[in-house]
Amino acid sequence: MLTPMTAHVDELLSNVSVAYEGPEHIDEDLFPVVPVDKQSDLFVKYSKQHFLDEPDALTPGSDANDIEVDLDARGYYYADGHGYNLRIPDALMENADPGVELEIENTEKITEKIRLRKERNLAAAISTTNITQNTTLSGTSQWSDYVNSDPILAVETQKETVQQATGKLPNVFQMSRPTFRALRNHPKVLDRIKYTTKPPLNTTQLAEAFEVDKIVLGESLYNTVHRGQTDSLGYVWGKNALLAYVPPRPAKREVALGYTFCWILRGAGGPPGTDMRKSGGGGILIKKWRDEGKDSNMLGIRFYYVQQFIEANCGYLWVNAVA
Repeated sequence: MLTPMTAHVDELLSNVSVAYEGPEHIDEDLFPVVPVDKQSDLFVKYSKQHFLDEPDALTPGSDANDIEVDLDARGYYYADGHGYNLRIPDALMENADPGVELEIENTEKITEKIRLRKERNLAAAISTTNITQNTTLSGTSQWSDYVNSDPILAVETQKETVQQATGKLPNVFQMSRPTFRALRNHPKVLDRIKYTTKPPLNTTQLAEAFEVDKIVLGESLYNTVHRGQTDSLGYVWGKNALLAYVPPRPAKREVALGYTFCWILRGAGGPPGTDMRKSGGGGILIKKWRDEGKDSNMLGIRFYYVQQFIEANCGYLWVNAVA
């Protein structure tokens, strides 16, 4: 009978897993990773008290005005478990051509699959339900209408919305490939940098036009149909656009749109104290074991994380930004 004690955590395959990580995924560009040692815990959220304009005058013989450092709330995270198992029958192994490394190739497949699911989870969460600062565009207001729309003005206006809500000016402009295609050729965008840049614009030039640090381009694709149906690939990030403040790195006393709390399993089947992230696992555990009853080797992938909003007002969302 298989038990967790008989399964082997394969550090080599964990390293392979990282090597095959899809570079097109952007979820961690929006919700940076915070490695955590516990599956669940609390974190501190500070209020906007430091924006209060309070008397600070000192008079002879008097003390300074007492103020309080108050906490807005205590946030809570729980890193949900995610995983797949994949069976490699002995017959398949025996018939594989020389040079075909089935374990490595299948590690690639299940790693990409779980990372794609993670990307889709965040894309679904970036919605009008969670980001109340939003606008749904339609018809002539969509940025694909080069005559009537003005994306430069729209973005400049909503930068102030985010700044007034959080104290931070947005530094990231995230968009899907269809939105990028429309904006890079938009007359209002091109006119802003016409003396320094020639069209079509790349992401660096587009960031310059919108005066943000970075354009985060979402190009991930997923199969929109069920297994067994004719393939039909669609963009994970649809046709939306997100203006956001994302800190350079997770830090204490730093506001952020959100973080990815990633539970790092230490010593799970490996040497005592092994950190699967530091050993190349990226928070992902690759396990393998033998199923004699079905004459197969088994590969398993385990990933514990939660994509948590910290301050939703750090973002402004345009739904259906282009037609």
